[in-house]
Amino acid sequence: MFEQASHPSLRDVFDDAKYLRLLNKGALLSSRLSESWRINQDYSGAKNAIRDALVQEHFSMSHRTWNGIFVMTLHKSKGKEFNEVIIWEDQYQSIVPYMANSVAIEQAKLVLRVGVTRAKQMTTICTPAKSPCILV
Repeated sequence: MFEQASHPSLRDVFDDAKYLRLLNKGALLSSRLSESWRINQDYSGAKNAIRDALVQEHFSMSHRTWNGIFVMTLHKSKGKEFNEVIIWEDQYQSIVPYMANSVAIEQAKLVLRVGVTRAKQMTTICTPAKSPCILV
């Protein structure tokens, strides 16, 4: 229903909810949206429900013990610490955006620094041989 909505905000709710569901973090969101529908027969407050679900996910992840293998974006790794970090860059996912200006390059440096400094022992950066990262 949100995907087909005429209002752009409702389509945004669909996109955000889809990503939460893909990350298996949608329990709170589902509950809040169901409650809104039961009480109001609409999804008023959906934006707040999404924000609350994201905040809950953020705080629940910050107190987690990080054992095993985890796949996440460099942004998500901020504030965490691992024995080893592998940073993967390929032709489709580049650390530095294609046709980057100086501001984008500086931002990419900061993000790369976050990823590299998450490792207690070792960081490995994998980058394509044909087009290696300009920061490495």
